[in-house]
Amino acid sequence: MSIPTTPPNGAVPPQNPQYPGQPYVQPTYVVMKPQRNMLVFVAGILMIIFGAIDIIVAFGEFAATSITSSVDSVLGTSSTGILVFSAIMTLISGAALLVVGILGCINAGKLEKANFLFIAGVVLVILTLITFIIGIVAFGFSIFSLIGFVLPILFVVGANQMKQQAAAAGIAQA
Repeated sequence: MSIPTTPPNGAVPPQNPQYPGQPYVQPTYVVMKPQRNMLVFVAGILMIIFGAIDIIVAFGEFAATSITSSVDSVLGTSSTGILVFSAIMTLISGAALLVVGILGCINAGKLEKANFLFIAGVVLVILTLITFIIGIVAFGFSIFSLIGFVLPILFVVGANQMKQQAAAAGIAQA
């Protein structure tokens, strides 16, 4: 019986073998790329959905405004101003929700974009707050307008988490 001189199947002996009685050496692990922030990602998806709904509703408000202006001309009243302003703000808010939602989904795993997402979220919160208040004055309270206001707040919370992760990892933010 002969002893093989090469290891079987390309096996290579360890560089520093461990023997009984020696202290255990912790193996080194590969640092993985950070995962995407799920709060930003999910809020972004929901913002895309509600942004599209807001755009459709804004066009409905424009149609309702034209009907209301016809009724107002017959009755001699004037209530179309707040409806037109509400429709314009809903359209702007819906477009902003759509754009920031798309950017959030794309950049949810990029810690260097955390500051940008945070600033975009804060601007969106201010815009949706204005739209929320105008919508309540013009049409009354709606659960959809409340959800449309809460989503950007959740987005900002997730972007703030990303900023903290980037600061802890020492990643420069754009």
